[in-house]
Amino acid sequence: MTATQYAANLNESARRWAGEDDVVFLLTEDAAHWAAMGIHTGEELRRHLAICDYEETYKEAYGFRARQNWDGISTDAIEAAARSLPRNF
Repeated sequence: MTATQYAANLNESARRWAGEDDVVFLLTEDAAHWAAMGIHTGEELRRHLAICDYEETYKEAYGFRARQNWDGISTDAIEAAARSLPRNF
């Protein structure tokens, strides 16, 4: 699956989930955008989004951005780490 297809799938899920009055932020489905970031496959995009989720949630919870070397850490582990962060801010 390409990054664009993965983004389109996430966007469709977001549209289905959202209520009529909800604001929904969608991912770009422009392949050139993702390619410029070195992201070509759906798995690469999934990993990128997991890292972004972790880093942004960490910053919101603790007031500063975590600096982490993600090499050698599976996407599943990154997603689990992001889910374990406090989100009560």
